Amino acid sequence: QVAVQVLDGWGMPVARAAVSFRLPEAGPGGVFLNGLGTEVVITDEQGKASVQGFDWRAETGTSFLHVIAAYGSIRTGAMVAV
Repeated sequence: QVAVQVLDGWGMPVARAAVSFRLPEAGPGGVFLNGLGTEVVITDEQGKASVQGFDWRAETGTSFLHVIAAYGSIRTGAMVAV
């Protein structure tokens, strides 16, 4: 499971933000249980969003999960090593 919490500039949780989790198309990595390389989750009242369950490719090594949170016209992102 990978979980993130989206906070605003004052450290308050952002509810109902769209969070996109994207795995690389090649190299170490895989797909989510939906069979796609991308999963979108809406944050809860605490600003939390998570994905669980991955179907990993046979290739080993470090992979990076690209996470982008969007709320209205505001966007932010991070790369998470998995």
